[in-house]
Amino acid sequence: MNGGDVSYREHSRTSSTDEDFDSQKLNKEQVEMKMYGQLWPILLIVALVLIAMPNVSAAQEDDVIEANRALALKYVELRLAGWPEEEGLRLFAEDAVTHAWSYGELSGSEAFEGDRALMAANQPFSMENCQAWASEDYAALYCYISGTFSQDFAGLTANNAEWGINVVLFFRIEDDKIAEAWFCYNSLGWY
Repeated sequence: MNGGDVSYREHSRTSSTDEDFDSQKLNKEQVEMKMYGQLWPILLIVALVLIAMPNVSAAQEDDVIEANRALALKYVELRLAGWPEEEGLRLFAEDAVTHAWSYGELSGSEAFEGDRALMAANQPFSMENCQAWASEDYAALYCYISGTFSQDFAGLTANNAEWGINVVLFFRIEDDKIAEAWFCYNSLGWY
């Protein structure tokens, strides 16, 4: 090779006759048939597992939903029991956030204490006709709550007035604890 000369090799390509091609094609088809013939039991097992999986998953989902619903009802039970501190705090995640008209947005144990203060200011306190719904990540409660406004609370002066409101509580649940809560009130004109 000198200077600017470019050298290359020619590659020859052999071509098959049509007859050879058909023979190769048949052999390939036969191989594929044999391969699929051996795979069908495995494919059947995989299909059966895939069909069964949604049932297992649905059962697990139902368990989570029922546990979330039970957590919401436990909230009601403990609230009516006067919010025993140790048990009540176990319902909430350490960094839980609560959003409520009555005491604003609080986090952690402050959220629990805010709820206890609301109940203490409204004795006797009751929750009636509670209904709970849940999904994998949320739970909701609908209740009628009532009490007597017996102590000053959230800037309002106590007047011993009896009151009752419909309340919807939404809980976001993580790791079997209340991570976030929203309290939505229909005061029926009370405030």
